Amino acid sequence: MARRQGNPLRRLEARYQVSDRPSQLWQERDDQILDPFMVRVLRPVMDRFARGGAMLTTKRERSDLQRMLAMAGYPGGVTVKTLQAIRLLLMVAFPLIVCLLLLIIRRIAPAIGSALTPKLFVLVIFCMVVVGYMSLPFIVRYLVKKRQRLIRKTLPDVLDLITIAVEAGMGFDQAMDRVGNRDKGAMGEELLRTGNEIRMGRPWNDAMREMGDRTGEEDVRSLVTALIQSKELGVNLGNVLRAQSQRLREERARRAREQAQKAPTKMMLPLILFIFPTLFIVLMGPAALRAAKELQQTDILKNLGKRQ
Repeated sequence: MARRQGNPLRRLEARYQVSDRPSQLWQERDDQILDPFMVRVLRPVMDRFARGGAMLTTKRERSDLQRMLAMAGYPGGVTVKTLQAIRLLLMVAFPLIVCLLLLIIRRIAPAIGSALTPKLFVLVIFCMVVVGYMSLPFIVRYLVKKRQRLIRKTLPDVLDLITIAVEAGMGFDQAMDRVGNRDKGAMGEELLRTGNEIRMGRPWNDAMREMGDRTGEEDVRSLVTALIQSKELGVNLGNVLRAQSQRLREERARRAREQAQKAPTKMMLPLILFIFPTLFIVLMGPAALRAAKELQQTDILKNLGKRQ
């Protein structure tokens, strides 16, 4: 009897579960509609491009891109997969843009457009594909150098804050977390990441060396080496931090003086190309127009014309 009563209940439960499935599907669809445009449309498109770009990237190139992304601080949460999709997009976008420009030139200036033979057109498209393929590493290297300049500029100030915190009685790891939470720049991010790795159980020396390798900045590596040696030898950490801060400030001042000495040489080309011609036009233009007018009023040009 109990078995006969159990079967209808199970069938009823199954019926209710089946009746709930459409509502769950509609709820999932509503949730997907409420997602941002980046999640609904662009992310699936980028995933498809990433699968195509993965075939154009070797394992060594992927490892190099991963290393450069770490040095660039993963701007915008970009991954190697996203970079592969961007590479394929550039390889498609550059030839399309050039094709549109060539068509516009052919429509506006038929004389110039007639010189664009099919072979030349194909050669230009091929060059644009190569440029799209090769441009991604240059973009990532630019981001790396930009972040390294920011680290180089802010490192002495960050180190001063760490020195003050350590001399006030805090441990070095606590000082890194405090300064990292206060500094929202690239060096603050590196300090927070290193502190998290240490709390997760990574050896202190390995975490600090990884920070130096990840930034790729020589000042950070020398600072890490000095801190590791001071910890192994038992030297007062406050004195080491203060000496390193003074050295980094002197190094920053030296770089500033070098940039100031290079400024006249860098300004020479813009002066020759843009400033000097304008000055010549402004200064010599009125005199040249007046001289031409005076020559027209005299009989010299008329006599020359008659002789010819």
